[in-house]
Amino acid sequence: MFRMICAALIVTAGVLIADTSRASGLDSGIEAFHREDYLGALQDLYAPAEAGNAVAQYFVGVILWNGFLFPPDQEEAFRWFMRSARQGDRDSEYGVGSTLVFGEGVAQDVEAGVKWLERAADHESLAAQSLLAVLYYNDEYFPAENIQAYHWAGRAAERNDATGLFVLAELYRYGRFVKKDSVKAMSLYRRSRDAGDEDADGTLAVMYMEGEAGAWMVPWGHALIYYEAYRQALADAFPWGEVFREMVLNVFRVVQAVLSPFSFE
Repeated sequence: MFRMICAALIVTAGVLIADTSRASGLDSGIEAFHREDYLGALQDLYAPAEAGNAVAQYFVGVILWNGFLFPPDQEEAFRWFMRSARQGDRDSEYGVGSTLVFGEGVAQDVEAGVKWLERAADHESLAAQSLLAVLYYNDEYFPAENIQAYHWAGRAAERNDATGLFVLAELYRYGRFVKKDSVKAMSLYRRSRDAGDEDADGTLAVMYMEGEAGAWMVPWGHALIYYEAYRQALADAFPWGEVFREMVLNVFRVVQAVLSPFSFE
């Protein structure tokens, strides 16, 4: 059905595959995709995708997965990702792996999914490295502690990935696969926060409150916890709340840096 629709789209739009003005269709299709012209993208990408181009196959899969033109179709998208992944496209390897791990549109198969994710990660897919760190750390997927959590979190953290930094911080905080080190953990949490992980501030506050930064910092931890709990309510309640929330947060961060007995990197 999908192929019939694509053929109809191409004919309706008057697109001739042999038209050299459209070159191979790959570059123009990718440009159209990034312009959010998904109809034009599909018209240009479908022929090279059918002809076996791995990059075109990946983009066709993305269009299908997200429902940019049709209702989302994870099963059909998975087939396109798989065709591309078998040729070594790292983004498609990630797509195949994550789809299998979470069972979206296909039967769940964590073991097979992780193998595809590791292929993508070895091809330097940051998304795959980050997801592997989470999966290996999460006992829902791997009940026994797995040192691969440290390996992939470290690989992702080297590239300043917020999730990789957060998982690595957790490992140092609780002493899993590494010597327990609250100082390093707090440094990594802060780097994770700065890279975009909004949960890191709350975790730092808990560490203060529980005395992991020294007993004298416990009141500061309580203050941070209360602030974390109410800052979103403040932002929602007043038109200027979001701006005020960020101003207060910046004050907290400055005080945290000054008062902390640790030297954050």
